[in-house]
Amino acid sequence: DRANSNTNYFTLKPDSTTSTYAISVSSDRRLKEHIDYLGKEADLEFVRTLKPALFEKDGNRYYGFYAQDIQESDPYGTKIITESPLSADSEDTYLFLDYQALIAPLVAYTQHLEQKVNDLESRLAALEARMEQE
Repeated sequence: DRANSNTNYFTLKPDSTTSTYAISVSSDRRLKEHIDYLGKEADLEFVRTLKPALFEKDGNRYYGFYAQDIQESDPYGTKIITESPLSADSEDTYLFLDYQALIAPLVAYTQHLEQKVNDLESRLAALEARMEQE
């Protein structure tokens, strides 16, 4: 039963003319509990600790993150990192990063920065107005 499951359901919708896909992940408020909006200092610090990297894998260069770095800095111990073998017959396990889970903290941080910019612009306008009156 989807309503009582902790599983994130998603659908892949292939574009009819290309090989791209759109991913939709369940996000209905009714499926979630203990909702807490981001924006506290711990949330902002999490984004500050992210270490974007450029790395090579299979002969190609990519932008991304290392799961170990994010695992160490996640203030809430969310399920942003999972551990799993690469295949059913593999004994070694590897860390996997849920990149879509980074969107909410990054948006919260962007909103925080926007508020700071707006506050600074207001202060600057007030200072400029005072200087013009002198």
